[in-house]
Amino acid sequence: MRILLITGKLAEQLVRKYGKGCDVLVTPVSVAAFLTPELIVRYLKRAGVRSEDYDLILIPGLVRGSAQPIEDEIGIPTFKGPRNAMDLPAVLRALERGFRLSKEKPADEL
Repeated sequence: MRILLITGKLAEQLVRKYGKGCDVLVTPVSVAAFLTPELIVRYLKRAGVRSEDYDLILIPGLVRGSAQPIEDEIGIPTFKGPRNAMDLPAVLRALERGFRLSKEKPADEL
């Protein structure tokens, strides 16, 4: 499964460390919690991400609002990941086992 993780500048190293095997898009926003679905769409389009590039996008769990607008605009299933990057390995393992994530709730709340 090809997964794209979205993050801000400050969490980049942690997301790369704990999101091994995934691609990472680092946005120009320092703190990932300040991202909005609209900003994420803008950065994905700027990066040239296309629907055939990835099977799944995980956005930071602290992003307010639903991930649905991102999926609608980009055409890639998009869900909220965990609030803390250290929880990424558990979420990625759960995905491999068929666990269903939410577009509204952070993965670590599920």
